[in-house]
Amino acid sequence: MTIYRRAFNRYLASGLLIGGGAGFIAGRHTARDVSSAAPLPVLGALREAAKAAVGVHQIGLTAPGLDGFSGQSAERTLLARLALEPGALVHTSEIFAALDQAIKTDYAEHNTVQVNEYILSSTEALFLTYALVQQGLDGTTFTAPVPEIKEGIISAGARFGPTYTVVGQIFNEQPDGHGGIWVVAQNTPPGTIITINGHPIKTRWKAKSLTGAVYDEELQELIARPAKHEVSMLVPATGIRQVVGQLTVRPRPPAALLEDGTPSTVFCEVKKWSTLVSKGKETVRVDTFCGPRTTAVYIGDTALTTRILPNKIEAMLDRSVLPAGEHPVRLIDTLSGEAVALGTFTVN
Repeated sequence: MTIYRRAFNRYLASGLLIGGGAGFIAGRHTARDVSSAAPLPVLGALREAAKAAVGVHQIGLTAPGLDGFSGQSAERTLLARLALEPGALVHTSEIFAALDQAIKTDYAEHNTVQVNEYILSSTEALFLTYALVQQGLDGTTFTAPVPEIKEGIISAGARFGPTYTVVGQIFNEQPDGHGGIWVVAQNTPPGTIITINGHPIKTRWKAKSLTGAVYDEELQELIARPAKHEVSMLVPATGIRQVVGQLTVRPRPPAALLEDGTPSTVFCEVKKWSTLVSKGKETVRVDTFCGPRTTAVYIGDTALTTRILPNKIEAMLDRSVLPAGEHPVRLIDTLSGEAVALGTFTVN
């Protein structure tokens, strides 16, 4: 996860957080107010500013490409970016003000760098490294404290889906094979995520909904056996968690029989199939609890547009493209080639 400016400022727990396009540096010297001290030569004021920068221990970052970091080189570069006269006498607070302006200029000119998970102004990244060295903290690492998890309400009336699947059946299977979870919830804070059994999953946030994805081994573990898995929303910044329901994995029904009489490896038993007309559209509905995403309903040699739902498979039916007569209806997994005969369909 990349932490951009506003999220980065929220992450830093002490000092004055200023948000927006400016860096956090310029507002963080207030814990050591040196604005009333006597003015210093520019270089001395820069060094004092680096020593006064609050919270750099919380980051433990170094600017990229500065393995052979040189304090003197950093000082020359920083002074050039601050646009202060070398022989001038300035207060330390003026260094922070000049840093603030240089950082704003960096953002306006897209002069940014990614350091670990953070997007920083290049001036800011350099000053951070310089400040860490001045404070004797270079090489320091810091792990932000994790907020205590507290049960609460993030969004009243939140609902989610799918609510169930069967053993071995990927829930809401997506084109790349991952299982999808959706949560409809109003006005969740940015950064809200979905968790399953307390474990965060990859989440895309929108103001009115969240979509989550479960992949690979984690996915296979979830659907490996009958179980109930708690689905929650979590705001990591505050630790507030709201349980929205359970994803139930039901026992897998018996396998369907293929056309040659052998058990299918991908299809469950079919309870029934039928054609339905709703709002002028006709569909083929197959009541079954499982089928791969690569399933298609075939009438004769014609593949119908098909979608897989938790307890049924539906396909759009257009009689006008079918010749008159009786046609076999089958479920076919287009990946494995397995086919389940359903019956016949007559076109007059």
